[in-house]
Amino acid sequence: MMLHCARFAVLKKICKCDIMANMENVFCERGYAKVSLSLAITGKRENLHTIDMIVCPYREFYDEVTFTPIEGASDVTVCEISASFSGFKCDLFLNFFMPRLQAIADKFGVYGSFSLQKNVPLASGLGGSSASVVAALRAVCAYLKSVGKEPELDSEFLLSLGSDTACMLYGGVCRVQGVGDIVTPLSDEVPEDMHVLVVNGGSDSGKCYAEYDRLLSADGHAHAADDYIADGVASAIAHPRNDLQNAAMSLNENIGHAFAKWETCHKFVIVSGSGSAIVGIGRRDLFDSEN
Repeated sequence: MMLHCARFAVLKKICKCDIMANMENVFCERGYAKVSLSLAITGKRENLHTIDMIVCPYREFYDEVTFTPIEGASDVTVCEISASFSGFKCDLFLNFFMPRLQAIADKFGVYGSFSLQKNVPLASGLGGSSASVVAALRAVCAYLKSVGKEPELDSEFLLSLGSDTACMLYGGVCRVQGVGDIVTPLSDEVPEDMHVLVVNGGSDSGKCYAEYDRLLSADGHAHAADDYIADGVASAIAHPRNDLQNAAMSLNENIGHAFAKWETCHKFVIVSGSGSAIVGIGRRDLFDSEN
């Protein structure tokens, strides 16, 4: 299903002739989804949970952003958004997306028009919001490089755009620590037999962390028994751990039901981040998603 949100009254309207006049100066980039193969909550820093997780890209899903720089412009606009999944709320997403586009433009002094093809599901633990931001950042950086400028991207700026931005911009397998600001590239390969299921009902990250805190205060242990912290793909698979998994299942019972089914046909199963997506590795047999 393709949803089109072509123009927004709340945004400055871009004249089609302005865009057409710059077609030779259009930059299109992708932001791929990510999955977490492990997630340990290690504490809190300034009221934010600190984490230690193994992340890898999932290239079946990606957002695509087209950026058209406009000479003399002093702000950014979105001329079109298309979404390939149902339930996409354009106005709500723009409340998140627009300030980050403006922050990117202000940092580099580059302004213009953006369009977005949204494919990475939101509220799925796949970095749905950050995928759009990363694609936009890459498009602006591609323009800067085309005019001989090398964009400088510091960790503080990337963190201001979102906790997943740094690791998703890197685009490979990595270990993410702190509040998302410490990203260590790993030489590990993405598992070839990895499958992802996006479970209906979604999962709100903020509510999931709050539920984790509630479960922790209730019984002192909100996650699985294995407290091992993975340092790579192999150790993540050998010692499955996602401290948010029980919280996600508590908030969306569909996740638990789907998880139980996938356990019967995969050697390794884990909820990605705060959910609702489930990751399976080592398929035992064909899985009928309807049963």
